[in-house]
Amino acid sequence: MSRLRYIVVVIILGMLMCLDMQVFAYEFMDEAAFTKRAGYDPIPIKKGEKVLAFEGYQVGSIVFLFMAPYEQVVKELKGVATEQFGEFPIIEKRVNEEPILKSYSEELTNMIIASLTKFRALNINIEDFRENRFTTKPYNVIDKKTYSVLLVRIANGYDIFGVECTLVLLRRTDTWVDWYREFHTNIPIPWRGPADTSLVTNTEINLIEKLKAKMNIRDSAYFFPFTEYSPLAAKRMMLQIRETVDKLKEKGN
Repeated sequence: MSRLRYIVVVIILGMLMCLDMQVFAYEFMDEAAFTKRAGYDPIPIKKGEKVLAFEGYQVGSIVFLFMAPYEQVVKELKGVATEQFGEFPIIEKRVNEEPILKSYSEELTNMIIASLTKFRALNINIEDFRENRFTTKPYNVIDKKTYSVLLVRIANGYDIFGVECTLVLLRRTDTWVDWYREFHTNIPIPWRGPADTSLVTNTEINLIEKLKAKMNIRDSAYFFPFTEYSPLAAKRMMLQIRETVDKLKEKGN
């Protein structure tokens, strides 16, 4: 095969792979909008990262749905995460994601109970499912008090929805030292201390894109829980995932 013909074949195969895989369109915050906020996280700017957003606002976490076997996703995701962040321990356990009701007001408790009732009616089980989770070693290290860590949760979608699929939650935490601020006005006061925030950037999204390419995952989607507490119990998101799982299952049949 001539060199020119070989190059053409490689380009065509690459185009076919792109067409075969679902390409996500992500929204990232405008740098000016991100930095104009008082007390903003300095790490993404110093590292040249893009901060993931929803309708212009920073998100704290993201959940991916993959119509792929749980065990395979665990294996492959651990591999690409180790390549990107280094070695880390990974823990598998059975999880009950239901919120602890005694921690909430009566009104909120009633809302949670209503959500759980709806989950059960739609065969969404968050009471007992297998999960692998890991937290990376610090990365983006600027100094000993300024760094990022990433929490990854990989949940067995068959346990939750009764359909072979996998959920992957990413939540990065950035820690740095900043001026304390008056609660109501956000005006800095002359004391400094530790600060942290939850976010997702293109660095973590790159991890998922590597996984999708490695596994050639065709059917997938992403969602935002908008909460750090029991995120896989977020009613709106879980109902959206249930609907998407059913559509993708029907598509695959």
